[in-house]
Amino acid sequence: MKKITRFLFTLLALFLFSPATVKAQDCDQQYSCNENDQNYSICLSNLASCWQEKINSTRSAANTLQSAIDIINGQIRVQSVKIRQTVAEINTLEREINDLSGRIEGLAISLDKLSGILIKRIRESYKQSRLPYKNNLFAADSFNNFISQYRYINITQTQTLDLMKRTELQRLTYNQQKELKETKQKEVELKRKDLQDQKNILDSQKASKDELLKQTKNNESIYQQKLAEATAELNSLKAFSSSKGGSILPEQNSPDGWYFSQRDQRWATYLIGNSNMTIMDVGCLVSSIAMMKKKFGENVNPITIASNNSYFFSNTAYILRPWSAPSGYHYQIYPYSQSNLDSKLNENPVIVKLSAGPYGTHFIVIKEKKDGQYIMHDPWEGYDKKFTDFYSIGQMREIGALVKN
Repeated sequence: MKKITRFLFTLLALFLFSPATVKAQDCDQQYSCNENDQNYSICLSNLASCWQEKINSTRSAANTLQSAIDIINGQIRVQSVKIRQTVAEINTLEREINDLSGRIEGLAISLDKLSGILIKRIRESYKQSRLPYKNNLFAADSFNNFISQYRYINITQTQTLDLMKRTELQRLTYNQQKELKETKQKEVELKRKDLQDQKNILDSQKASKDELLKQTKNNESIYQQKLAEATAELNSLKAFSSSKGGSILPEQNSPDGWYFSQRDQRWATYLIGNSNMTIMDVGCLVSSIAMMKKKFGENVNPITIASNNSYFFSNTAYILRPWSAPSGYHYQIYPYSQSNLDSKLNENPVIVKLSAGPYGTHFIVIKEKKDGQYIMHDPWEGYDKKFTDFYSIGQMREIGALVKN
């Protein structure tokens, strides 16, 4: 009896004191948002927060394949909610623009009428002012006629003045409504761009999930093996940046226009993929890939690469192979040899992996060989630097060369 009582007490304690988790269906059931409801926007915000809580809860759990998938699924749901919010904002703005269009049309008609009446009144006033009896008592047929004509002229002038004020007010209102409409049209254009960016992020998240399942074959042991490999390389990249002890730099731009520093203030603190690692910490390869794309005319920077979750393994900052290449090319990885390096440099710049022993690993771009010297764009040290001023040839380990598809 005591054992049964103790068992029941244990179950009750677990029920009462175990941390609550947010299940997938809980969020959608708790916040069933209908776009026709008055509080639709608030409901969507609450729904997004609910999913974010689920993601945060999952992050604190053990790093398994299932938890990684759950995180991506949660991010997909959050992004989907953001898209719904943006669509709702666009719809609201478009309704306001339609209302303004009708209002402006009515104001334009009213303004035309008032302007026509005003012009007619001014013409009449002008004709009256030319009559000889306007201010001539003796030219009038009688004193009463003179008083009547005088009053009529005064009333007409007062009405004309009032009409002028109303016309001016109508004109100001018309211009204000037109400016408001133009402002809202610009807002719609920006929202549409935001919407497309959000859809691109959603596509990236879905691709990230598909790639993770493909890489791991949906197998936990394969996932853990690849996670260990990713962690080892990222720790090595972090060791290199830590050993350098540099700081964030102001905006860095090279004469050739395609250099990116991982320490540039524009993106140094930006997180890579789903990880908690920054471009400054481990973003030398991110920056190198961005440089190569920029070299071939793509409108990118390190943030473009870092924000595409499908480029990285799970929730880490480890870049999957094959690396993302400029359009029409793919990367081929070769072991370092001087003949390999020189032959590939004859075609295009190359990405080179360096080993610094206990000081970690690092990626750079060798852009050319000039007067027997390798000239590099180094994401850490700067652009157009002589390779041997900072490293030795013996540190080269791999060459990432572009090959046409």
